[in-house]
Amino acid sequence: MKSLTDFWAGVTHFLNFITFSSLSDDSINQIPLLNNIHSTTDNPLIFRPPGAGSDHFKCDYSSMTGFRPCSTPEDRSCWLTDDAGTTFDIQTDYENVWPQGVVRPYTLNIHDGWVNADGINFTDAKLFEGSYPGPWLQACWGDTVEVTVNNYLDWNGTSIHWHGIRQWFTMHMDGVNGGYSRVTNALFSR
Repeated sequence: MKSLTDFWAGVTHFLNFITFSSLSDDSINQIPLLNNIHSTTDNPLIFRPPGAGSDHFKCDYSSMTGFRPCSTPEDRSCWLTDDAGTTFDIQTDYENVWPQGVVRPYTLNIHDGWVNADGINFTDAKLFEGSYPGPWLQACWGDTVEVTVNNYLDWNGTSIHWHGIRQWFTMHMDGVNGGYSRVTNALFSR
């Protein structure tokens, strides 16, 4: 089985080479899009979460007086706690209770471009911030994410399908707007 895997890996690298695809990891990995929240204070409620994708990214709970972070690389079951016994952890009903984070504003620019993601040039690609996949938007528990999309496509409008958002009892909302419109029309056409 290993030799078959090695064979197909070799074929893929060969096709990347003959199609002039980039072999660097930078063309594959998502790179975090940093927002404008940068804090240099010694406030313990402004901290880099364990496993953060960027050294510059920090959670900011400075408005939550009396709390302290309790998440460590060894035990991530606790997020924030205070001396009164209030804890935000994996047992918290996160649909109804959450810590008070900050607003995370992001701006995404979408342009026409080309990408060679699988060995074949796709010249009608839509690229966010010039990359495929698009950049990684980071936020902490309790943050509000505000995204502004600037559409620089020559001919198309656009809609965005977000991944990483829990779809609890809203499966009909999980899709691009065209799919949702069809479902809505079907429900009302009875």
